[in-house]
Amino acid sequence: MLMVVNKLLLVSNEAPPSVFCQLWTGAHPKGDALIKDNRIAQRTLGQWIADYPACLGSKVKDTFHGQLPFLFKVLSVNTALSIQAHPNRFPEHYPDNNHKPEMAIALSQFEGLCGFRPVEEIIGFLKCEWHTWHEN
Repeated sequence: MLMVVNKLLLVSNEAPPSVFCQLWTGAHPKGDALIKDNRIAQRTLGQWIADYPACLGSKVKDTFHGQLPFLFKVLSVNTALSIQAHPNRFPEHYPDNNHKPEMAIALSQFEGLCGFRPVEEIIGFLKCEWHTWHEN
């Protein structure tokens, strides 16, 4: 599974410097994906969607004004990885018109942790631990 991104990019797995761990595909103006297909004129995903807005489906096209409303990511993970999720719009932290909900779809064996204790409970643990450490 480590080389899944290499396979998607049609990149050789021969040399370690060619190992890619992330593949991001989207039509955001700051990082519009380039379509590499010899059968069509070279253009970005955003340009292609602008030329063929029906590809989004009428509901998505109308709701998001002809824009692709998500960033598609493929992660090739061989060791523990912290994945940062953005469940809400917090414009002060993530200045973008799109909110950042995320989902994971495993393409191979996958183990993950989700959900966290309430902040008050975590603070209680930290206070307890701090007093224990401070006394020693």
